[in-house]
Amino acid sequence: MTALTDAELARVASLLDQAELRARAQLTASAAAPPSPEPSDQADQADRDTDLRMGEAVETHARRELADISAARQRLANGSYGFCIECGEEIPPPRLLAYPTARRCMDCQRAREAAPALAGGRQR
Repeated sequence: MTALTDAELARVASLLDQAELRARAQLTASAAAPPSPEPSDQADQADRDTDLRMGEAVETHARRELADISAARQRLANGSYGFCIECGEEIPPPRLLAYPTARRCMDCQRAREAAPALAGGRQR
């Protein structure tokens, strides 16, 4: 298990709870958004298309966030939380407190971000 103190672990759990509430609220708001009125011209159609793409992006981001939160909770439960999935080294507590769903230490994350993007997928 990571070297996080009990107080830090409680803080991480609270941060994950808060992030989950925000992501679920985004999904709820997106689902409750009224449909755009029928477009009357090309500009209205462009606005409607943009609104649809923005809504889809918000939903995709919220779903990924919920998946990341679930994965972090799984790592907490199985004792692997706080260790880099690439090198196995401990992720420093300040990083985990700033980014509680972190899967990698900063060195491995930087290396991953510097590498060419994987074909057709988001690097996680």
